[in-house]
Amino acid sequence: MAQIEGIVRHILKWECGASPAQLKQHINPEALFNAVKKTTNNPNDPGGWTNSGITLATWIQRGFDNDGDGDRDLADLRAMNFAQWLSIMRNGYWKRALADQINSQSVANMIVDFMFTSGGAAKCVQRLLGVGADGVFGPKTITAINSRPAEELFYTIRDARIKYYRSLSAWKHFGKGWTNRVMDLKFVG
Repeated sequence: MAQIEGIVRHILKWECGASPAQLKQHINPEALFNAVKKTTNNPNDPGGWTNSGITLATWIQRGFDNDGDGDRDLADLRAMNFAQWLSIMRNGYWKRALADQINSQSVANMIVDFMFTSGGAAKCVQRLLGVGADGVFGPKTITAINSRPAEELFYTIRDARIKYYRSLSAWKHFGKGWTNRVMDLKFVG
């Protein structure tokens, strides 16, 4: 079964721009997070303010009141630590994909990384599988994932991700990076 540790460094690499030297130096995911975390607000990104890939909207919904002022806002997002980032990653993306129940780590990585980058990912994957595209992974979706040959499904989802990203208006700004991120995931069995 897949484990969340298999995708954490990949997401931090692409969300924070970790260099090969940083990836080599910081084997521990928390050390890598502490070395590369960053808050950005790219005007071409419809997600707005983000810290290490966590949007302000997601933070307000799932985050923590780091400064104790009674709300969850940009100041709290900027103060996010690794445990908080991992909690949001685990509960908002990994568990939502029921990734612990996916037999192939490579397939789980492809799905979770897709969900991390796009709100339409779950429905896209469900359409590929021929199950009801309601955006909520349940037993039917997991059974469909695990009943397909893992390598074939990995590449099918990979190709669908690129097609999905191409359909977005932000493709002109982020298409090359999105493509590189997707192609960086390798099928390992």
